[in-house]
Amino acid sequence: MPITIIAVHPGKVLTEGFKRDPSHNIPVLGPILGVLYRIFFIDPVKGSHATVFAATSPEVAQKRNEFKGAYIVRHGTQGKIGVPPHPQAESAELARELWETTESLTKDWRT
Repeated sequence: MPITIIAVHPGKVLTEGFKRDPSHNIPVLGPILGVLYRIFFIDPVKGSHATVFAATSPEVAQKRNEFKGAYIVRHGTQGKIGVPPHPQAESAELARELWETTESLTKDWRT
């Protein structure tokens, strides 16, 4: 089974870990931030949509070459190829360095 490397951005997700951030306990500001986070952040189920799409979508399997190295963002209940957030994400040199590093770290995992 071929492996396809995909980067996924779930969106701004209000996770349990994020809710437990000590900054939320700041008097006055903490409760205000808590309300704003609940308004502007999404719940973990919605935050999982892009990741589940990348891992299980028949579209990704069928269009493997199109999705290789893609940056997937949340789109409704699925995911879509998005624009990388920083120009360095398009750097061929950094991509090669990342690939070589990943390959050297995972070479013993192959069966």
